Amino acid sequence: MKSPINVFYFDSKGFSTLYGIGSYRKVLLPELARSGIINLTHVRFSYRDQGGVDYRQADSTQDYNTLDIIFSLKDFTQYQIEENYIDGFRARICITMILQITGLREGIFHLNSSSDQVIAKYAKAAGYRVIGTQHVPFSIAHTTFHFYQEYLDWSLEKEKRHLAELDGMICLCPQALRDIQAISPTTFSKIIYNGVSTTRINKRANRSEAKATLGCSQDDFIFLFSSRLDRLKGLYELIDAFTAFAINKRNVKLIIAGGGDYDTALKRAQGALGKIIFTGFLDHQKLIRLLEVADVGLLPSHSEQSSFSTLEMLSYGLPMIVTDSSGFEVFENGRDVIKVTGERLPSGDLTSVHIDSLTGALEVVYNDASLRERLGKQGKHLVNTVFSKKLMAESTISFYQTIAT
Repeated sequence: MKSPINVFYFDSKGFSTLYGIGSYRKVLLPELARSGIINLTHVRFSYRDQGGVDYRQADSTQDYNTLDIIFSLKDFTQYQIEENYIDGFRARICITMILQITGLREGIFHLNSSSDQVIAKYAKAAGYRVIGTQHVPFSIAHTTFHFYQEYLDWSLEKEKRHLAELDGMICLCPQALRDIQAISPTTFSKIIYNGVSTTRINKRANRSEAKATLGCSQDDFIFLFSSRLDRLKGLYELIDAFTAFAINKRNVKLIIAGGGDYDTALKRAQGALGKIIFTGFLDHQKLIRLLEVADVGLLPSHSEQSSFSTLEMLSYGLPMIVTDSSGFEVFENGRDVIKVTGERLPSGDLTSVHIDSLTGALEVVYNDASLRERLGKQGKHLVNTVFSKKLMAESTISFYQTIAT
């Protein structure tokens, strides 16, 4: 029997935290640990008044090892260290700690941000293999800062330097793979889609009680947006489109679940406040209640990779309205989801969503029960066959095995 592969999974506090890295970790790590093939250590960084190290091995209360490396808050403030980045000095400390505490001198470092480039450099020097997951689209700089050429050039060079240190890169969508092949053709890269649970106990029979707790009537038709309240998620266009759609409709509600920019969202929602409900950030159990009562899921994002929010809603049989941005290209319009259009960049991302296209899509799914049923069934099928967490973990382990040999 082959020895388990040592994997050191690193948290990142960079921009990738906005792109589902938390969900990625929560789904992937337990599956890896239960495989019996991976000896997993979750490495985390933080700054506190007093530095130190806390190492806990897997036991009956946790499935995998955890290593917390705590740097001095005094250093953080005195030397104006950027918390999202680890410099060379601290990177060497991390590598030394891992060697001394775990005693493992070979294995794979799994990084999650180009901000961890220095860790990759010193890990390679110490004899480890290093891979990454590309959570943030390269094109996000073009979507967010498309008028700053200097920033675009800097961002691209940063990504190139990071890729040069890696033995492999996991891509979450076809566009990410194309981007990597374009700027670093020699980097070994592979698409591994995000996945969610395929075991759903559908409690839609209890919708009456759940609707009442949300302040909805029993005959209300519920649209659900579950994501960060942010321009890039298409939320502001969604509020405008829903406001137009909801005119003269008594029984429609839009539930917006998530944290973020409430001020802008509430101002945009003034025209339909009685029909738009803001829940704030919800824990997973409370979110499940919304998934069980909603009729249609919405995520009109300008840019995505492999959206956990979309996969979660599909797994509950919700018909989805998304955009034709490159992150959703894996879904076929009219068969898997309903896609709306927007102003496209060469990367395939959007700078905005067409309000009339989104309003029209709301009308279509609202009026066509057979379409909703067909899309709901197809969504569940996709999750079972393409986007399951079991398949996500198996593909990741296969990637590790390729890198380790």
